[in-house]
Amino acid sequence: MSAARWVRRGALALVFGCPLAGLVIPARATAQAPVARASAGAHFESYSFVAPGVTGASSISLLTVPFAARVAVTHGLSIEAAGAYARATVSAFGTDLTLSGPTDVELRATAAVQRGQTTVAFAGVGIVPSGHERLGLEELVVAGAVASDLLPFHVSNWGTGGGAGGDLTIAQGFEGGSVGLSAGYRVASAFRPFHVVDLSYRPGNELRVGAGLERTLAGDQTVLLQLSYARFGEDLWEGVNLFHTGARVLAMGGYTAPLGSGTASLYGGVLYRSGGALAENLSWVGVLTGMEPPPSETLVLLGSSARLPWRSSVLVPSLDFRALRRSDGTGQGVLVGVGAAAELRLGGGARLVPSARARLGRLLVSEGAATGVRGFEVGLGLQLGGAR
Repeated sequence: MSAARWVRRGALALVFGCPLAGLVIPARATAQAPVARASAGAHFESYSFVAPGVTGASSISLLTVPFAARVAVTHGLSIEAAGAYARATVSAFGTDLTLSGPTDVELRATAAVQRGQTTVAFAGVGIVPSGHERLGLEELVVAGAVASDLLPFHVSNWGTGGGAGGDLTIAQGFEGGSVGLSAGYRVASAFRPFHVVDLSYRPGNELRVGAGLERTLAGDQTVLLQLSYARFGEDLWEGVNLFHTGARVLAMGGYTAPLGSGTASLYGGVLYRSGGALAENLSWVGVLTGMEPPPSETLVLLGSSARLPWRSSVLVPSLDFRALRRSDGTGQGVLVGVGAAAELRLGGGARLVPSARARLGRLLVSEGAATGVRGFEVGLGLQLGGAR
């Protein structure tokens, strides 16, 4: 469910409807703006369950090969693209179920105008339906497992039929900080998600609004507060109302301070997602007969990280905590992670970024049925960038 948001010059890093990535701390603009930058890599994450009889699976793993690129066409106009190839595997009762293929590609063109300390930016967004859309029964099982709100997989779906939209951001700087407002709208396209039934499905359109405040304190300390709201339209099967997704409210705060020659950051936040509502009669959609609407959810996020220069490199240790609670008491739990990354300079503006993380937690599948969770992540990224 997650979507990438670039940090604009003079604007706040506002997070909309993306509860899994943690808090983004805005970076100060530099006099030399990047002309072009690109990144690619490979990331593997795996979770195993102590009591596979409770979950119906012994492990879930995901290999992701993401890419992203940004080109500054002129001083105030940039074009970006991002996507990935992903392969997920669910091991259950001695059988491996897999789902693999490219994800949808997001294209974004942003035009920004700055007058004094005021920045206005408009971004046009297009979602290219390049992903793996039509799923078989086994692939549906894998897709449902990877879409877990507790386990922070890098990819949560392979394809949503494409779509288009736009974002408008207004940021106003002042002595010692800045304040920003943003609004965005997405129009989804219809697609056919299942092999078992040849029906057209169109996700509901999405409206998002948000606000943020950044304040610099004495000693180069920074405080950031963010609040966002997302509302969704009706999901449609063959043009008929199927489902109305619950609204989402995300509130987060962050604090950054110098730590030796580097910096340390703390963040915390809460995402609330109200329960959805099904249409009154779904009997004509055979595969959905007896389906229950999802309950409301509350996801608590806490974490810390540091950026520590070491010779020509930067070390980035981090901790994170996640707690998910659902109104029906199922599919909830806690997860704690500890890890580190390094930014290794290769010359010419290139950086190699290895990373590793270990996770431990507990998952309550249903009343009286719980299991321990163990997980790990390893990754290797390559970042390329140039300056004007």
